Amino acid sequence: MPNLMHQENNGAEHKPFLLAAGDPGTRKRRRNLGSDAVPSRLRRRDFYPAVLVILAAIITIGVYKIGENYDRVVDEVTDHYIVRTPHAAETAVPEKTERERSGSHTESYEENFRATQIENYRRGVALMINIHVTHHGGTAFCRSIGHALDENKSAPRGNSACNTGAAWPGEEFLEIRNDPWKGVEKTKQKSLKLRKYYHMIGWEYHAFPQRGPLKQTDWEGPNVLSVIIMRHPMSRMLAKDESFRDKNKRQEDYDDGDWSKFAMLDRNDNYALRILADDKGCCSGADTSRRYLDGAKELLRKMTYVLDIECLGKGMRKVAEELDITMNWNEKNEAVHHVHESSENRITNRTAYNYLVEKNKLDIELYEW
Repeated sequence: MPNLMHQENNGAEHKPFLLAAGDPGTRKRRRNLGSDAVPSRLRRRDFYPAVLVILAAIITIGVYKIGENYDRVVDEVTDHYIVRTPHAAETAVPEKTERERSGSHTESYEENFRATQIENYRRGVALMINIHVTHHGGTAFCRSIGHALDENKSAPRGNSACNTGAAWPGEEFLEIRNDPWKGVEKTKQKSLKLRKYYHMIGWEYHAFPQRGPLKQTDWEGPNVLSVIIMRHPMSRMLAKDESFRDKNKRQEDYDDGDWSKFAMLDRNDNYALRILADDKGCCSGADTSRRYLDGAKELLRKMTYVLDIECLGKGMRKVAEELDITMNWNEKNEAVHHVHESSENRITNRTAYNYLVEKNKLDIELYEW
């Protein structure tokens, strides 16, 4: 703030107080004392104007000084508290690590957390979790990788694709299967407990997870090693599963009416995207918001391994090699992905085919990403 008081004092010309030449009192005194005499003192009534002027000057100086000090104090106090407001205080907080920054996925950071997970898995302190989208090859992965031939590597057995099975631990662990796990601490606690029993488990989904989005789990944590297998949506919806088609007919025998009904099934609406989405609101066919696609991509970035069912055998061998796993390989594994005609040729109703491609365009984009 400019020092107005300083400028005022420098610019003002201060003159001694003099009585006006025409004042009657002055003429009277001059007559009594002589025309050339100067009075030694002034009458009290003549002194009042001088006192008033002096007081006015003192008050003026005081006001300016107070104003100057007030502005200085306000500036200091304002500066003091601005530094402590929530937005400005962010600069004073110790810098977060790359993992703590929202949306931060630099290549070096991704390589770092994956390397940590792989090393911890080899040391027996990281649990492999296969996010098993139904009809994405999770059963074959469980059979080959989960049920590895190594003595120190086991997985839940039975008909549940490593999800639970007969060998699942006792009642104290039943709550652990309630996936996805929520938060850093829960992920660490449950993965370390289960790692004492298994080297790998599966979480299979055919819809959005009942306990909330998969992003809740700390997939970048040091005690999990994640795997997901992706499949082209048009191929997946043609998988031979009675819940996906009319159980009374083979797809080869579908007429136009059957294909029209097939195209309208909820299961054929962005199936994988629905499972990987940020919330239960997904999906709405061709009108599905791209925010669900962005959320699913963010989740996939956090996976240790993303495999493609088109080359699943090769992908599993690579995983086994990096993790020192002796695969339980057999002919069923070789035939894990049967070669079919293209979905365009298999869906003989052209209108239904085009509708399904448009309806699942974001799911297709996620696969091709």
